[in-house]
Amino acid sequence: AADAGHVSSSQEAVWESQAPRDEVQVVQVRKQSALWNQLKASGWTWRKASGLEDYWYLRPGVPQTGRVDGLTRGHDYFNVDELWKYADAQNLWPTIDAPRPAPSSKKRKPAAAPKRRREPSPPPPPPRAG
Repeated sequence: AADAGHVSSSQEAVWESQAPRDEVQVVQVRKQSALWNQLKASGWTWRKASGLEDYWYLRPGVPQTGRVDGLTRGHDYFNVDELWKYADAQNLWPTIDAPRPAPSSKKRKPAAAPKRRREPSPPPPPPRAG
């Protein structure tokens, strides 16, 4: 959809837990596209901005047309960085917990030495005369 075009699905933030090395660590992936989809579902919209900003993200109920002069930036409308900070403050990020196994404490076997080519057997000695 056109309105999801400004939030790249490849943009994501990753936080790792501070679990001890012998425990399974959890990696939380916060996808910006998933956040925007969640906000859209609850009535958020966007509109093209003018000037230095590309887009304004508008809370539910904020008109999509007209000037933003009478609105409060950071409350009624946000640029993308402000929106992510707002999502942090309001704990709105949908996250996916993915276990990451801790590094193995087992000693690894050394890599096997490359196999040598077997040298051909020498030819048998010539028969003795006599």
